[in-house]
Amino acid sequence: MKNKIILTLLGLLMIAGGFEEGCEDEEPKPDYITVNVTPRGTFVRRPVGWTSTICDEVTKGKTVRVDIVKAGGETFNFYATVDTDICQWQAASTATFKLYREQPIETTAYSEQVPGGYTQVRGVDYLSWDEVYPQFDFGDTYNYSPDVQIIWLED
Repeated sequence: MKNKIILTLLGLLMIAGGFEEGCEDEEPKPDYITVNVTPRGTFVRRPVGWTSTICDEVTKGKTVRVDIVKAGGETFNFYATVDTDICQWQAASTATFKLYREQPIETTAYSEQVPGGYTQVRGVDYLSWDEVYPQFDFGDTYNYSPDVQIIWLED
């Protein structure tokens, strides 16, 4: 009788162990969307009395500071140089964020040194949660390239 009880218990343990091996835990879906932000833009000036902007020697080759902020907290900063021919710049770096529900991402670009006789209009782009979700779902990756224009207005 004692042997039957021991064999029964051993059999139950083996069966229980077999069920445990067969069940795989499913990884939970993340509660965020990964957003890769690679900004680009133009840097131009608007002379007094003009309604359009121009690309010329005043803005070519200048350095642009780029600040990317998620929901007022997590921040990335880097610099880009304005192309000497077409007054465009593109960040050489990409900022990666875990974007949680209702969080926005704001990209600001500007020159840290504005020469006399000019007022700067900083370039700003705003990515809201509603623009990302439901187009992309939790666990997805969204590659975002905001186009930000900086303008120097001649006084």
